[in-house]
Amino acid sequence: MDKTLQDLTRQLLALSKSAADEKVLPQEMQIIQQKAFEVQEAMMQLLDKEEASANDVRAIQNVFQIREDVWDIMNNLAIREAEVKAKFGIKGESPKAEHKCCCHHHHDEECCCEHHHKKECCKKEKKTCRKK
Repeated sequence: MDKTLQDLTRQLLALSKSAADEKVLPQEMQIIQQKAFEVQEAMMQLLDKEEASANDVRAIQNVFQIREDVWDIMNNLAIREAEVKAKFGIKGESPKAEHKCCCHHHHDEECCCEHHHKKECCKKEKKTCRKK
């Protein structure tokens, strides 16, 4: 199992290195992310088996450290994906990510943060903006 885990770790690190390339395109980043999730899933299954069979405290600590490292790499990939999308002007899929502070974007008398206005929002005068 150690060899398999090492191979998966190398794959994940290689994907991370590919994502760090400044010329990576959003489509490439999406493929990298998909493959990284597959590798992560395989690694977590192996780590679960290792943890279940481990009877040494050091082995269990090693499993936890590897999990932390995998999560750190996956987090860095997610950050990189957001950077690549921003570079190419691709909006995120999360509706919350698209809405900024209600002081700046008002539509049809309703604040985009879903608060109805009386006189002020976030301590600023209510204003409406033209829809684009």
